[in-house]
Amino acid sequence: MIKAAQNWKVLTSISVFLLLVIGGILIVVPLLTSNQPKQVTLTYWGFWDPEVIKPLIDEYQSTHPNVTVNYERKVPENYRETLQTRIASGTGPDIFRFQNSWLPMLRGQLSTVPSSIYSPAKMEETFYPIVKGDLKTGGAYYGIPLEFDGLALVYNQDMFNAKGYKSPPSTWDQLRNFAATLTVKDEKGNILVGGAALGTENNVEYFSDIIGLMMLQNGVEMIKDGQVGFDQSFSKDEAKRNLGVDALSFYVNFTKVDKVWSESLPSSIEAFAEGKAAMIFIPSDRLFDVLYLSRQKGINLKLGVAPVPQLEENSPQKVAWGRYLAEGVSRASKNQSDAWSFVKFLSENESLRKLYTLEKDKLGVGEPYSRIDMASLLANDLLQGAYINQAYSAKNWYLNSQTFDGGLNDLLVGSFVKVVDVALRGDNASSALSTAAKEVAVALANYGLVNSY
Repeated sequence: MIKAAQNWKVLTSISVFLLLVIGGILIVVPLLTSNQPKQVTLTYWGFWDPEVIKPLIDEYQSTHPNVTVNYERKVPENYRETLQTRIASGTGPDIFRFQNSWLPMLRGQLSTVPSSIYSPAKMEETFYPIVKGDLKTGGAYYGIPLEFDGLALVYNQDMFNAKGYKSPPSTWDQLRNFAATLTVKDEKGNILVGGAALGTENNVEYFSDIIGLMMLQNGVEMIKDGQVGFDQSFSKDEAKRNLGVDALSFYVNFTKVDKVWSESLPSSIEAFAEGKAAMIFIPSDRLFDVLYLSRQKGINLKLGVAPVPQLEENSPQKVAWGRYLAEGVSRASKNQSDAWSFVKFLSENESLRKLYTLEKDKLGVGEPYSRIDMASLLANDLLQGAYINQAYSAKNWYLNSQTFDGGLNDLLVGSFVKVVDVALRGDNASSALSTAAKEVAVALANYGLVNSY
Protein backbone atom coordinates (compact mmCIF):
# COMPACT_ATOMS: atom_id res chain seq x y z
CA MET A 1 0.00 0.00 0.00
CA ILE A 2 2.80 2.38 0.91
CA LYS A 3 4.61 1.63 -2.38
CA ALA A 4 1.40 2.14 -4.42
CA ALA A 5 0.86 5.48 -2.76
CA GLN A 6 4.41 6.50 -3.53
CA ASN A 7 3.96 5.52 -7.18
CA TRP A 8 0.76 7.52 -7.31
CA LYS A 9 2.52 10.61 -5.97
CA VAL A 10 5.28 10.24 -8.57
CA LEU A 11 2.77 9.88 -11.38
CA THR A 12 0.84 12.87 -10.09
CA SER A 13 4.01 14.95 -9.94
CA ILE A 14 4.96 13.96 -13.47
CA SER A 15 1.45 14.79 -14.75
CA VAL A 16 1.50 18.17 -13.08
CA PHE A 17 4.97 18.85 -14.48
CA LEU A 18 3.86 17.88 -18.01
CA LEU A 19 0.76 20.03 -17.70
CA LEU A 20 2.91 22.96 -16.61
CA VAL A 21 5.31 22.39 -19.53
CA ILE A 22 2.52 22.08 -22.07
CA GLY A 23 0.75 25.07 -20.63
CA GLY A 24 3.94 27.07 -20.76
CA ILE A 25 4.44 26.12 -24.37
CA LEU A 26 0.88 27.09 -25.20
CA ILE A 27 1.46 30.48 -23.61
CA VAL A 28 5.03 31.18 -24.75
CA VAL A 29 4.77 30.05 -28.39
CA PRO A 30 1.94 32.47 -29.31
CA LEU A 31 3.81 35.25 -27.54
CA LEU A 32 6.96 34.50 -29.49
CA THR A 33 5.18 34.17 -32.82
CA SER A 34 3.11 37.28 -32.21
CA ASN A 35 6.34 39.31 -32.07
CA GLN A 36 7.39 38.09 -35.51
CA PRO A 37 6.52 40.56 -38.30
CA LYS A 38 3.91 39.25 -40.70
CA GLN A 39 4.94 38.21 -44.17
CA VAL A 40 4.08 40.91 -46.70
CA THR A 41 4.11 40.86 -50.50
CA LEU A 42 4.12 44.19 -52.32
CA THR A 43 3.35 44.58 -56.01
CA TYR A 44 5.21 47.46 -57.63
CA TRP A 45 4.44 48.87 -61.09
CA GLY A 46 7.06 50.98 -62.84
CA PHE A 47 8.84 51.78 -66.08
CA TRP A 48 12.41 50.88 -65.18
CA ASP A 49 14.23 47.96 -66.70
CA PRO A 50 14.05 45.23 -64.02
CA GLU A 51 17.88 45.08 -63.98
CA VAL A 52 17.94 48.71 -62.80
CA ILE A 53 15.55 48.41 -59.87
CA LYS A 54 16.32 44.81 -58.79
CA PRO A 55 19.48 45.62 -56.76
CA LEU A 56 17.52 48.16 -54.73
CA ILE A 57 14.70 45.69 -54.14
CA ASP A 58 17.21 43.03 -53.06
CA GLU A 59 18.86 45.46 -50.65
CA TYR A 60 15.56 46.41 -49.05
CA GLN A 61 14.46 42.79 -48.73
CA SER A 62 17.75 41.90 -47.04
CA THR A 63 16.95 44.29 -44.18
CA HIS A 64 13.22 43.54 -44.24
CA PRO A 65 13.10 39.72 -44.56
CA ASN A 66 9.34 39.66 -44.05
CA VAL A 67 8.77 41.80 -47.18
CA THR A 68 8.75 40.55 -50.76
CA VAL A 69 8.58 43.15 -53.53
CA ASN A 70 7.31 41.89 -56.88
CA TYR A 71 8.24 44.40 -59.57
CA GLU A 72 6.30 44.59 -62.84
CA ARG A 73 7.58 46.69 -65.71
CA LYS A 74 4.83 48.49 -67.62
CA VAL A 75 4.64 50.46 -70.86
CA PRO A 76 3.27 54.03 -70.86
CA GLU A 77 0.52 53.36 -73.40
CA ASN A 78 -2.84 52.87 -71.62
CA TYR A 79 -0.99 52.67 -68.31
CA ARG A 80 -3.11 55.21 -66.41
CA GLU A 81 -6.40 53.69 -67.51
CA THR A 82 -5.25 50.13 -66.78
CA LEU A 83 -3.93 51.22 -63.39
CA GLN A 84 -7.21 52.74 -62.28
CA THR A 85 -9.27 49.83 -63.64
CA ARG A 86 -7.12 47.31 -61.79
CA ILE A 87 -7.19 49.27 -58.53
CA ALA A 88 -10.97 49.52 -58.76
CA SER A 89 -11.24 45.76 -59.30
CA GLY A 90 -9.00 44.96 -56.34
CA THR A 91 -6.17 43.57 -58.48
CA GLY A 92 -4.02 46.68 -58.71
CA PRO A 93 -0.49 47.25 -57.39
CA ASP A 94 0.45 48.41 -53.92
CA ILE A 95 3.01 50.88 -55.31
CA PHE A 96 3.03 52.56 -58.70
CA ARG A 97 4.68 55.36 -60.67
CA PHE A 98 2.58 58.22 -61.97
CA GLN A 99 3.03 61.50 -63.83
CA ASN A 100 3.29 64.68 -61.79
CA SER A 101 0.19 66.08 -63.54
CA TRP A 102 -2.02 63.06 -62.81
CA LEU A 103 -3.04 63.84 -59.23
CA PRO A 104 -6.49 65.21 -60.19
CA MET A 105 -7.25 61.92 -61.94
CA LEU A 106 -5.72 59.58 -59.34
CA ARG A 107 -6.52 61.29 -56.06
CA GLY A 108 -9.28 58.82 -55.24
CA GLN A 109 -6.90 55.87 -55.63
CA LEU A 110 -3.85 57.33 -53.86
CA SER A 111 -3.16 57.16 -50.15
CA THR A 112 -1.54 60.17 -48.52
CA VAL A 113 2.12 60.22 -47.52
CA PRO A 114 2.20 59.47 -43.77
CA SER A 115 3.90 62.06 -41.56
CA SER A 116 6.04 59.24 -40.18
CA ILE A 117 7.52 58.90 -43.69
CA TYR A 118 7.65 62.58 -44.67
CA SER A 119 5.75 65.34 -42.95
CA PRO A 120 4.50 68.09 -45.29
CA ALA A 121 7.24 70.36 -43.94
CA LYS A 122 9.87 67.69 -44.58
CA MET A 123 8.57 67.17 -48.13
CA GLU A 124 8.97 70.87 -48.83
CA GLU A 125 12.45 70.90 -47.30
CA THR A 126 13.59 67.84 -49.25
CA PHE A 127 12.13 68.29 -52.74
CA TYR A 128 11.89 71.14 -55.26
CA PRO A 129 9.06 73.71 -55.01
CA ILE A 130 7.26 72.27 -58.06
CA VAL A 131 6.47 69.15 -56.03
CA LYS A 132 4.27 71.17 -53.68
CA GLY A 133 2.18 72.42 -56.58
CA ASP A 134 1.91 69.02 -58.24
CA LEU A 135 1.60 66.45 -55.44
CA LYS A 136 0.00 68.36 -52.56
CA THR A 137 -3.69 69.08 -52.19
CA GLY A 138 -5.91 69.60 -49.17
CA GLY A 139 -2.83 69.92 -46.95
CA ALA A 140 -1.57 66.40 -47.77
CA TYR A 141 0.98 64.95 -50.18
CA TYR A 142 0.06 62.01 -52.40
CA GLY A 143 3.38 60.93 -53.85
CA ILE A 144 7.16 61.01 -53.49
CA PRO A 145 9.36 61.86 -56.51
CA LEU A 146 12.51 59.89 -57.19
CA GLU A 147 13.62 62.15 -60.05
CA PHE A 148 13.36 65.63 -61.48
CA ASP A 149 12.88 66.18 -65.17
CA GLY A 150 11.62 68.82 -67.53
CA LEU A 151 12.54 70.58 -70.76
CA ALA A 152 16.03 71.71 -71.66
CA LEU A 153 17.58 73.11 -74.82
CA VAL A 154 19.60 70.41 -76.58
CA TYR A 155 21.88 71.68 -79.34
CA ASN A 156 24.40 70.39 -81.88
CA GLN A 157 27.81 71.49 -80.64
CA ASP A 158 29.52 71.07 -84.02
CA MET A 159 26.94 73.29 -85.73
CA PHE A 160 27.39 75.93 -83.04
CA ASN A 161 31.18 75.79 -83.38
CA ALA A 162 30.93 76.15 -87.16
CA LYS A 163 29.06 79.45 -86.69
CA GLY A 164 31.35 80.66 -83.93
CA TYR A 165 28.78 80.30 -81.16
CA LYS A 166 30.69 79.68 -77.96
CA SER A 167 27.66 79.42 -75.68
CA PRO A 168 23.97 78.56 -76.12
CA PRO A 169 21.27 81.25 -76.29
CA SER A 170 19.92 82.36 -72.94
CA THR A 171 16.94 84.38 -74.27
CA TRP A 172 14.29 83.62 -76.85
CA ASP A 173 15.42 86.53 -79.01
CA GLN A 174 18.94 85.12 -79.04
CA LEU A 175 17.61 81.69 -79.91
CA ARG A 176 15.60 83.15 -82.76
CA ASN A 177 18.76 84.77 -84.18
CA PHE A 178 20.77 81.59 -83.71
CA ALA A 179 18.08 79.56 -85.47
CA ALA A 180 18.05 81.83 -88.50
CA THR A 181 21.82 81.55 -88.88
CA LEU A 182 21.91 77.78 -88.33
CA THR A 183 19.15 76.97 -90.84
CA VAL A 184 20.38 75.42 -94.09
CA LYS A 185 18.23 75.51 -97.26
CA ASP A 186 18.64 74.22 -100.78
CA GLU A 187 18.47 76.40 -103.90
CA LYS A 188 14.66 76.11 -103.91
CA GLY A 189 14.32 77.26 -100.32
CA ASN A 190 13.55 73.84 -98.89
CA ILE A 191 14.91 73.39 -95.37
CA LEU A 192 17.66 70.79 -95.15
CA VAL A 193 18.71 71.60 -91.59
CA GLY A 194 16.25 73.33 -89.28
CA GLY A 195 17.77 75.96 -87.02
CA ALA A 196 15.30 75.10 -84.24
CA ALA A 197 12.54 72.52 -84.05
CA LEU A 198 9.74 74.95 -83.20
CA GLY A 199 6.48 76.14 -84.74
CA THR A 200 4.52 73.01 -85.66
CA GLU A 201 2.52 70.34 -83.86
CA ASN A 202 2.99 67.34 -86.14
CA ASN A 203 6.77 66.93 -85.93
CA VAL A 204 7.90 68.86 -82.85
CA GLU A 205 7.93 66.45 -79.94
CA TYR A 206 6.75 68.11 -76.71
CA PHE A 207 5.29 71.01 -78.68
CA SER A 208 2.53 71.52 -76.10
CA ASP A 209 5.05 71.56 -73.23
CA ILE A 210 7.00 74.24 -75.11
CA ILE A 211 3.87 76.36 -75.64
CA GLY A 212 2.93 75.88 -71.98
CA LEU A 213 6.42 77.04 -71.01
CA MET A 214 6.19 80.11 -73.26
CA MET A 215 2.79 81.02 -71.82
CA LEU A 216 3.95 80.72 -68.22
CA GLN A 217 7.07 82.76 -68.97
CA ASN A 218 4.90 85.40 -70.63
CA GLY A 219 2.77 85.77 -67.51
CA VAL A 220 -0.31 83.92 -68.73
CA GLU A 221 -2.69 82.88 -65.95
CA MET A 222 -3.74 79.40 -67.02
CA ILE A 223 -6.58 79.39 -64.47
CA LYS A 224 -7.98 82.64 -63.09
CA ASP A 225 -10.83 83.07 -60.60
CA GLY A 226 -11.95 79.48 -61.09
CA GLN A 227 -12.03 79.71 -64.87
CA VAL A 228 -9.66 78.86 -67.73
CA GLY A 229 -7.64 81.99 -68.35
CA PHE A 230 -5.00 81.32 -71.00
CA ASP A 231 -7.14 83.04 -73.67
CA GLN A 232 -8.01 86.01 -71.45
CA SER A 233 -4.71 87.06 -69.88
CA PHE A 234 -3.72 90.60 -70.83
CA SER A 235 -0.66 92.71 -70.27
CA LYS A 236 -0.90 95.41 -67.61
CA ASP A 237 0.41 98.17 -69.85
CA GLU A 238 -1.70 100.43 -72.04
CA ALA A 239 -1.45 98.05 -74.98
CA LYS A 240 -3.42 95.35 -73.11
CA ARG A 241 -1.83 92.65 -75.24
CA ASN A 242 -3.32 89.17 -75.12
CA LEU A 243 -0.42 87.29 -73.53
CA GLY A 244 -1.66 83.86 -74.55
CA VAL A 245 -2.03 84.88 -78.18
CA ASP A 246 1.43 86.47 -78.08
CA ALA A 247 3.00 83.25 -76.83
CA LEU A 248 1.15 81.13 -79.40
CA SER A 249 2.09 83.47 -82.24
CA PHE A 250 5.73 83.55 -81.15
CA TYR A 251 5.81 79.76 -81.24
CA VAL A 252 4.27 79.28 -84.71
CA ASN A 253 6.32 82.12 -86.21
CA PHE A 254 9.45 79.97 -86.10
CA THR A 255 7.85 78.03 -88.94
CA LYS A 256 5.39 80.54 -90.38
CA VAL A 257 7.56 83.70 -90.49
CA ASP A 258 11.19 82.83 -89.72
CA LYS A 259 11.04 79.58 -91.68
CA VAL A 260 13.67 77.84 -89.58
CA TRP A 261 11.56 74.67 -89.33
CA SER A 262 9.22 72.80 -91.65
CA GLU A 263 6.39 70.29 -91.38
CA SER A 264 8.21 68.22 -94.01
CA LEU A 265 11.16 67.46 -91.73
CA PRO A 266 11.30 64.30 -89.58
CA SER A 267 10.16 64.43 -85.97
CA SER A 268 12.38 66.69 -83.91
CA ILE A 269 14.29 63.98 -82.04
CA GLU A 270 14.91 61.96 -85.18
CA ALA A 271 15.89 65.10 -87.12
CA PHE A 272 18.35 66.15 -84.42
CA ALA A 273 19.91 62.70 -84.25
CA GLU A 274 20.36 62.74 -88.04
CA GLY A 275 21.90 66.22 -88.11
CA LYS A 276 18.78 67.83 -89.62
CA ALA A 277 18.03 70.06 -86.63
CA ALA A 278 20.40 72.33 -84.73
CA MET A 279 18.27 72.78 -81.57
CA ILE A 280 15.44 70.87 -79.91
CA PHE A 281 13.66 70.86 -76.55
CA ILE A 282 13.30 67.54 -74.75
CA PRO A 283 13.23 66.00 -71.24
CA SER A 284 16.38 64.29 -69.99
CA ASP A 285 14.80 60.85 -70.31
CA ARG A 286 14.89 61.27 -74.11
CA LEU A 287 18.63 61.96 -74.28
CA PHE A 288 19.15 58.22 -74.55
CA ASP A 289 16.96 58.11 -77.68
CA VAL A 290 18.95 60.94 -79.28
CA LEU A 291 22.27 59.22 -78.62
CA TYR A 292 20.97 55.80 -79.63
CA LEU A 293 19.48 57.02 -82.93
CA SER A 294 22.63 58.96 -83.85
CA ARG A 295 24.80 55.88 -83.25
CA GLN A 296 22.44 53.83 -85.42
CA LYS A 297 22.96 56.36 -88.20
CA GLY A 298 26.72 56.21 -87.73
CA ILE A 299 26.81 59.85 -86.60
CA ASN A 300 29.23 60.95 -83.90
CA LEU A 301 26.86 63.48 -82.37
CA LYS A 302 28.34 66.06 -80.02
CA LEU A 303 25.43 67.53 -78.16
CA GLY A 304 25.19 70.29 -75.63
CA VAL A 305 22.45 70.77 -73.06
CA ALA A 306 21.40 74.15 -71.66
CA PRO A 307 18.56 75.56 -69.56
CA VAL A 308 15.53 76.80 -71.50
CA PRO A 309 15.79 80.41 -72.71
CA GLN A 310 14.09 83.17 -70.76
CA LEU A 311 12.38 86.35 -71.97
CA GLU A 312 15.18 88.57 -70.74
CA GLU A 313 18.88 88.22 -70.02
CA ASN A 314 19.49 87.48 -66.32
CA SER A 315 15.76 87.65 -65.63
CA PRO A 316 15.14 87.49 -61.85
CA GLN A 317 11.86 85.65 -62.48
CA LYS A 318 13.04 82.59 -64.35
CA VAL A 319 10.46 80.01 -65.38
CA ALA A 320 11.33 76.49 -66.51
CA TRP A 321 9.13 73.50 -67.35
CA GLY A 322 9.11 70.49 -65.04
CA ARG A 323 7.65 67.06 -65.77
CA TYR A 324 8.61 64.00 -63.78
CA LEU A 325 7.35 60.77 -62.23
CA ALA A 326 6.46 60.13 -58.61
CA GLU A 327 5.84 56.97 -56.58
CA GLY A 328 2.42 56.52 -55.04
CA VAL A 329 0.75 53.94 -52.81
CA SER A 330 -2.70 52.62 -53.57
CA ARG A 331 -5.44 53.51 -51.12
CA ALA A 332 -6.75 49.96 -51.70
CA SER A 333 -3.48 48.36 -50.57
CA LYS A 334 -3.71 46.26 -47.42
CA ASN A 335 -0.03 46.93 -46.74
CA GLN A 336 0.20 50.70 -47.00
CA SER A 337 2.64 51.07 -44.11
CA ASP A 338 5.13 48.63 -45.64
CA ALA A 339 4.61 50.12 -49.09
CA TRP A 340 5.43 53.64 -47.90
CA SER A 341 8.44 52.30 -46.01
CA PHE A 342 9.82 50.89 -49.27
CA VAL A 343 9.14 54.12 -51.16
CA LYS A 344 10.90 56.07 -48.40
CA PHE A 345 13.91 53.76 -48.79
CA LEU A 346 13.98 54.41 -52.54
CA SER A 347 13.91 58.19 -51.97
CA GLU A 348 16.92 58.24 -49.65
CA ASN A 349 20.21 59.70 -50.85
CA GLU A 350 22.15 56.49 -51.17
CA SER A 351 19.33 54.69 -52.96
CA LEU A 352 19.00 57.52 -55.49
CA ARG A 353 22.76 57.44 -56.09
CA LYS A 354 22.57 53.73 -56.81
CA LEU A 355 19.54 54.12 -59.08
CA TYR A 356 21.32 56.82 -61.05
CA THR A 357 24.48 54.73 -61.41
CA LEU A 358 22.56 51.60 -62.39
CA GLU A 359 20.54 53.45 -65.00
CA LYS A 360 23.58 55.25 -66.39
CA ASP A 361 25.44 51.95 -66.68
CA LYS A 362 22.46 50.46 -68.50
CA LEU A 363 21.45 53.38 -70.77
CA GLY A 364 24.31 55.84 -70.71
CA VAL A 365 22.19 58.46 -68.91
CA GLY A 366 20.52 58.48 -65.51
CA GLU A 367 17.55 60.31 -64.05
CA PRO A 368 18.38 63.64 -62.33
CA TYR A 369 17.99 63.49 -58.57
CA SER A 370 14.74 64.67 -57.01
CA ARG A 371 16.30 65.84 -53.74
CA ILE A 372 17.50 69.42 -53.23
CA ASP A 373 20.42 68.25 -51.09
CA MET A 374 21.78 66.23 -54.04
CA ALA A 375 21.72 69.06 -56.60
CA SER A 376 25.46 69.74 -56.34
CA LEU A 377 26.24 66.19 -57.45
CA LEU A 378 24.92 66.91 -60.97
CA ALA A 379 25.21 70.69 -61.21
CA ASN A 380 28.28 70.45 -63.47
CA ASP A 381 27.23 67.34 -65.38
CA LEU A 382 27.38 67.94 -69.14
CA LEU A 383 24.03 66.24 -69.75
CA GLN A 384 22.03 66.56 -66.54
CA GLY A 385 23.40 69.81 -65.12
CA ALA A 386 21.05 71.99 -67.17
CA TYR A 387 17.99 70.15 -65.89
CA ILE A 388 19.03 70.33 -62.25
CA ASN A 389 20.15 73.96 -62.45
CA GLN A 390 16.65 75.09 -63.46
CA ALA A 391 14.74 72.79 -61.10
CA TYR A 392 14.02 75.54 -58.56
CA SER A 393 12.23 77.64 -61.19
CA ALA A 394 10.25 74.77 -62.74
CA LYS A 395 6.48 74.93 -63.14
CA ASN A 396 3.97 72.70 -64.87
CA TRP A 397 0.46 72.65 -66.26
CA TYR A 398 -1.72 70.01 -67.94
CA LEU A 399 -0.06 70.32 -71.36
CA ASN A 400 2.38 67.44 -71.00
CA SER A 401 2.92 65.58 -74.26
CA GLN A 402 3.40 61.83 -74.44
CA THR A 403 1.92 60.93 -71.08
CA PHE A 404 -0.50 58.59 -72.88
CA ASP A 405 -2.94 59.15 -70.04
CA GLY A 406 -6.11 58.99 -72.14
CA GLY A 407 -7.38 61.78 -69.93
CA LEU A 408 -6.46 65.25 -68.77
CA ASN A 409 -3.17 65.82 -70.60
CA ASP A 410 -4.19 64.04 -73.78
CA LEU A 411 -7.42 66.05 -73.96
CA LEU A 412 -5.66 69.38 -73.51
CA VAL A 413 -2.84 68.51 -75.89
CA GLY A 414 -5.46 67.53 -78.47
CA SER A 415 -7.05 70.96 -78.15
CA PHE A 416 -3.70 72.65 -78.70
CA VAL A 417 -3.02 70.54 -81.79
CA LYS A 418 -5.99 72.32 -83.37
CA VAL A 419 -4.88 75.71 -82.03
CA VAL A 420 -1.41 75.43 -83.59
CA ASP A 421 -2.85 74.18 -86.84
CA VAL A 422 -5.21 77.17 -87.08
CA ALA A 423 -2.49 79.68 -86.16
CA LEU A 424 -0.03 78.10 -88.59
CA ARG A 425 -2.49 78.31 -91.47
CA GLY A 426 -2.88 82.04 -90.91
CA ASP A 427 -6.35 82.05 -89.40
CA ASN A 428 -7.38 83.96 -86.27
CA ALA A 429 -5.13 82.74 -83.44
CA SER A 430 -7.17 84.57 -80.81
CA SER A 431 -10.39 82.86 -81.91
CA ALA A 432 -8.64 79.48 -81.99
CA LEU A 433 -7.35 79.99 -78.46
CA SER A 434 -10.82 80.93 -77.22
CA THR A 435 -12.30 77.80 -78.80
CA ALA A 436 -9.61 75.70 -77.13
CA ALA A 437 -10.33 77.37 -73.78
CA LYS A 438 -13.94 76.18 -73.96
CA GLU A 439 -12.85 72.59 -74.67
CA VAL A 440 -10.22 72.73 -71.94
CA ALA A 441 -12.71 74.15 -69.43
CA VAL A 442 -14.97 71.10 -69.88
CA ALA A 443 -12.06 68.73 -69.29
CA LEU A 444 -10.82 70.60 -66.21
CA ALA A 445 -14.32 70.92 -64.74
CA ASN A 446 -14.66 67.14 -64.84
CA TYR A 447 -11.82 66.97 -62.30
CA GLY A 448 -12.95 69.91 -60.21
CA LEU A 449 -10.07 72.12 -61.34
CA VAL A 450 -12.32 74.95 -62.59
CA ASN A 451 -15.94 75.91 -62.15
CA SER A 452 -18.36 74.37 -64.64
CA TYR A 453 -18.14 76.20 -67.94
